[in-house]
Amino acid sequence: MKEHVSEPKAFSCKALLGGAVGVLLVAGLGKIAPTFFRQELLPHQLGVGIYFYFLILCAVWNPLCCRFRRSLAFSLREMSVVMILTLASGGFAFAGWLRQFYTQGILLTREAAVNPRWQLYSVTDYLKPELLPNRGVYDEKIIGGFINGLRAEKGWLPFSEIPFAGWGHFLYWGLFLLLVAFLLLALLMIVHRQWTVHENLSYPLVAITEAMLKKSDEKNCFADIFRSKYFLIAFGFVFAIHLYNFLVLFYSTLGFEPIKLRFWLADLQYAFPVISRSGCWAIRGVHFIFLLIGVAYLLAPALSLSIGLNAFLYIFFAAEVYALTGQAPGSGECQLLRLGAYIAFVILLLSLGRRYYGKVLWLAISGRKAPEEERMAVLGCRLFLILALGLVWFFTWSGMGLGGAILFTLMIVMTYLIFTRIICECGLPMMNPPFLPSGVLASLLGGFSLGPKNLMGGGMFSGVLFSDLRQTLMPFMATGMKLGSDAKLKSSGTVRWIAIAVVASLLVAVPFHLRQYYSFGITDALSKSTDWKCGVQEAFNEVSKLHISGQIRASGSAAFQETLRSVMPEKPGNYTFVLIGMGLVFACGFLRSRFVWWPLHAAVFCIWNTPLAYVIWPSFLLGWFCRTMAVRLGGEHGYLALKPFFFGLIYGDIAASGIILLTGMIHYLITGQVIAIAYQV
Repeated sequence: MKEHVSEPKAFSCKALLGGAVGVLLVAGLGKIAPTFFRQELLPHQLGVGIYFYFLILCAVWNPLCCRFRRSLAFSLREMSVVMILTLASGGFAFAGWLRQFYTQGILLTREAAVNPRWQLYSVTDYLKPELLPNRGVYDEKIIGGFINGLRAEKGWLPFSEIPFAGWGHFLYWGLFLLLVAFLLLALLMIVHRQWTVHENLSYPLVAITEAMLKKSDEKNCFADIFRSKYFLIAFGFVFAIHLYNFLVLFYSTLGFEPIKLRFWLADLQYAFPVISRSGCWAIRGVHFIFLLIGVAYLLAPALSLSIGLNAFLYIFFAAEVYALTGQAPGSGECQLLRLGAYIAFVILLLSLGRRYYGKVLWLAISGRKAPEEERMAVLGCRLFLILALGLVWFFTWSGMGLGGAILFTLMIVMTYLIFTRIICECGLPMMNPPFLPSGVLASLLGGFSLGPKNLMGGGMFSGVLFSDLRQTLMPFMATGMKLGSDAKLKSSGTVRWIAIAVVASLLVAVPFHLRQYYSFGITDALSKSTDWKCGVQEAFNEVSKLHISGQIRASGSAAFQETLRSVMPEKPGNYTFVLIGMGLVFACGFLRSRFVWWPLHAAVFCIWNTPLAYVIWPSFLLGWFCRTMAVRLGGEHGYLALKPFFFGLIYGDIAASGIILLTGMIHYLITGQVIAIAYQV
């Protein structure tokens, strides 16, 4: 009863208005910021746009309101609501689903019109016309205007001149993206209690947020952390370094040298030839990121140490493979390794929570009344089953076979679940996609058994959902749900407003982004690059092989038994890499459960040999070392006493990024020109 009475104070008009402003800023400026202000709004899960907005509210808005008009200040619970809604908009800010949706459809249609090989094999015949702009027909205004812009002179195009008529496919893609978003939200409703109560995950990104909200006295204008000298020292130190480096680049004619945070170690390949021969470039450079050092300090030592050692562990593994076979693992083999790791991780999670998940599933299917604490999970399970069937139907409607639709749905659920779990448990704000479902399925099952429609449809959906996961939606929603739990918000209200914010952010983002594209076009680099083909290109290669071999008509249409017999991987050893990935995770999970001293976490095998894994390892090792020394010298008290310092490192990075973003915005508004330099914190 108490929670029900206090709910309106949290979801107040003031809090909802603050959240709406956050949604507009993040979803509306998501595309504009990197283009005109030269700063990524959400480069990772600790997105600058979201956390800088939150920092402004905590450090500027609330103190001013407390001094002049206290009724306008946000309470702790209201601030949690603002953050929950703003986080929910992160999935549609620009990168990720939306960027691939825009560019893939447009550039795929252009490629099909100008590329002779794509025309020879009639690629678009295997794709649903409703899923392509202008139904796959090249139009100079719709396609060419998107690429080159519709205005001869520089300036913003009025909304009335945007050719929305050619974007009827957004009705289908919008339904699809919302279907996936609500499926993932339902999945979070199932696992939320297991993760937060039964397993007591740390949610480091939530701890970073809550540090700005804690007050020993509610009457204070500032949170306690702003009165910590350690926080202020670290914050000022990091902020000063980035501001100095930015000014050095801005006034390059003065001849000052920036403070280096990245050091190249390319000569190591000559000192250790096995590193270059095995295709490992993990330690050719050391890049220190203050934000990641702070995050690593907050983690359990095994987590930060595992992530810090990921590059060296992969070097050892790849060198052994090279020594045994004479060939280092390639990109495809590494994707299969990570696929095996993800499969094993899912099995471990289901095994760990088997009683809870089994009970929730039984209550959801049987229709029996669930206990109070499990009603959200039971409702989420029912929604999940319905939405999963809806997603399978959508894939079959798009032309994929039933088997391919089921496989692809399972891949979506597995990948996003484990991706989010790693972020919630390990606090990893920077992660790359582990694999593309279209690519690994083709490697394991062969193009003939999948067929051209499964290949091309799977490639297109893989490109949109999996090619860029830097700011994907599910971890943002998981962080918001944990914030709501800690603030004692009613779970139904939290889930309801997250769903509303997701829909609102999509509706805000699409017209704003299209206006910019049709006003200024896409960058020349993006137009000429092949990044947009991620997924589609692999599928096209498989389809072309079927055409060349004369198997295109028989592929994908055989009876189920014949299809199983036709399964033929590209290489017989592909299954070996999947099994190796599974075995490593199982072995690591077993050792962690049996021996307290075991130092490695299984998550390390899920990020092996990815570009961002090579960037983050020095910062995590340094954070692990700082935490270890703090505990060894000062015990638990020493660790807690230094936490504000590392929060200062994190928010110093965020504040510097935000100020540089504002500088670029002011420069553009005054001069009408894009700032000359792009300094990424």
